[in-house]
Amino acid sequence: MKRLLLHLLLGGTLICNSQETSIQNKVKNLKRIIHNSTGSEKLYYLDSLTKLTRYNHKLQFDSIVKQTIHYAYELDSIHLGVWQTGDLIFYYANRARNPKEGIKVFNSFEKLNLDVKNSGLLAQLYTNAGDSYFFSGELLESIPIYEKAEQYALLDRDSIKYAIVRAYKSAAYQDTGDYATASKLLIESAQVFQKAKDTSKLLDVRASLATLYSKIGFLEEAKKEREEILTLSRRMHLLNVLIPNLYNASLEQEMLGNEKVRIAYLKEAYTLVNEPDYNLGISPMIHYGLLSAYSENDSIDQAKEIYNNIQTTYITRTPIPFEDNYRSALVDYYISIQDYNKALIEATWTLDYRKSIGEIRGSYLIEEKLAHIYKMLGDIKNSYKHYITYVTLKDSVSSVQKTKALLFYQTLYETEKRDFQISEQQSEISVLDQQHKIKNQWLIFGGLSLSLGFTIIYLIHSRNFSRKEKHNQELFSQELIKTQEEQRTQMARDLHDSVGQKLTLLTKKIKSFKNNDINDLAKNTMKELRGISKSLYPTTFEHLGITNSIQSMIIEVDANTDLFFISEIDNIDDILSKQNALHLYRIIQEILNNIVKHANAKSVSILITKKTDAIKTVIKDNGIGFEFTEKIQSNSGLGMKTLLERTKIIKSKLFINSDHKGTTLELITPIS
Repeated sequence: MKRLLLHLLLGGTLICNSQETSIQNKVKNLKRIIHNSTGSEKLYYLDSLTKLTRYNHKLQFDSIVKQTIHYAYELDSIHLGVWQTGDLIFYYANRARNPKEGIKVFNSFEKLNLDVKNSGLLAQLYTNAGDSYFFSGELLESIPIYEKAEQYALLDRDSIKYAIVRAYKSAAYQDTGDYATASKLLIESAQVFQKAKDTSKLLDVRASLATLYSKIGFLEEAKKEREEILTLSRRMHLLNVLIPNLYNASLEQEMLGNEKVRIAYLKEAYTLVNEPDYNLGISPMIHYGLLSAYSENDSIDQAKEIYNNIQTTYITRTPIPFEDNYRSALVDYYISIQDYNKALIEATWTLDYRKSIGEIRGSYLIEEKLAHIYKMLGDIKNSYKHYITYVTLKDSVSSVQKTKALLFYQTLYETEKRDFQISEQQSEISVLDQQHKIKNQWLIFGGLSLSLGFTIIYLIHSRNFSRKEKHNQELFSQELIKTQEEQRTQMARDLHDSVGQKLTLLTKKIKSFKNNDINDLAKNTMKELRGISKSLYPTTFEHLGITNSIQSMIIEVDANTDLFFISEIDNIDDILSKQNALHLYRIIQEILNNIVKHANAKSVSILITKKTDAIKTVIKDNGIGFEFTEKIQSNSGLGMKTLLERTKIIKSKLFINSDHKGTTLELITPIS
């Protein structure tokens, strides 16, 4: 059996060598023909040679394609020259991992200032150039290059190419910390791919969205998105989508601490990378990931098997593919077999590299491993030093993630607020147009007949009567609210001054009985009484003012719910009368109660701004929204009706915009 296996392996080697020899012979023959050719015939053979050697470093693909480009431009074959230039830039950025060389090729192309008619070719070339800047770490420089690619894609009327470029551009925004713009670009790209029924690209974009969630610490959201992608790509056997997402899912599970699931994802990917229809180059990453996972989970035999596989498959290559990830995996492997001196060498190299590219998260993980390695080597001083660095960096990463999440929500909020203001202005213009039309109709038809005039007079009287009746109802409602507020205040004071004091005295006396049940009952009753008193009238209101009272209310809601709050509140103390300030407090209280009870929101933003003549309050949530008319007419809308009445009492204007994406309430309260 062993002999048979040996024959098979040798046979496989002979076939591979035979194939390589065959290609090398074809290359030699083509080079000989090219040497003896001129003009368009020579260009044809050069183009054939670039196709034969495409992306093959050993066969000197880059030098061959450069010669082809030069000769194409020399013969004025612009189309072929531009295509080959774009392909060479792609090779440097995405295959040779030498993006700076791609930038040089792009800059040389731009200096030629060619009159290129084909917008599609230019869209591809500029996309690849954007990748070169992106992978070189020049993120801000990549964005305008991607935007030029977008323009050429639009000129070419290629919506797919346009959406691809926008998805790439989102990665640049993501890495510069502009998560809201990145998210928006990805969602727009997804809509294009969905319309075109391009499932593979749609899943790629959703995968980028899942990665974005991971970066800002939304691991559960990332997990949910990733699981849906994995289910679809498995069903459709889209390996180029499935395998990278299995790898990314394993990283997310590692962050969540689910080691069994992490290994399961990597094992599945490991099985799939050897399938013939898989053509992405991240196979080494799968091997390195599995080596780390087995090493960290004490599966030494499996780790040794993967280690040997890596040594025979990848380490003979120059350069070693994804060397940073390889050496990081070696750190875990050497720690697992207790070879701490080798682990120290690999960890030091990895840390130096990650510091050089500014990768903080990767650095703090290696700092933790170095602390462990030095401890096992008996070097307590260096162990402590690396442990302190690890803790500091970890706290910094956690803080940055929270800040990123806050910026993500805040930018989304600001963007949507601006969109709302634009739509509100458009709505006002529409109303003015409508009023202008009515005025014209009145001038045209106003004098048609005296009887019509009497009818109008009658309608005006009826409307005035209706307005008066409505005004009286409003006065009654407002007086009722005012009376209720006075009663609430009085009840709160009575509870505090009379019942509260007596209950406090009773609680002190009960302590002498040393009965825990009665003690707990007394404490809980006291707590409930304070809660009722506070709901009737906020105790902070008189002592701390409206600004601190609103902030205190937000903190309380934040502490007792899962809502994510963003608040920015100007000092509005002593601007409104005591009664009007209380009404404003009650309005905000009612809005927050409605969000908690009905909105199913994840985040709420509260912005209170002091203007020269008014206080502007904007409260926005990302919940399910509501139908305003239905809410007012239903019995469950009593809180909303009271809110509107309070708005009228303080002569404010309330604007409500609600749909399935959330609700925005804007209250303008005049200062008088």
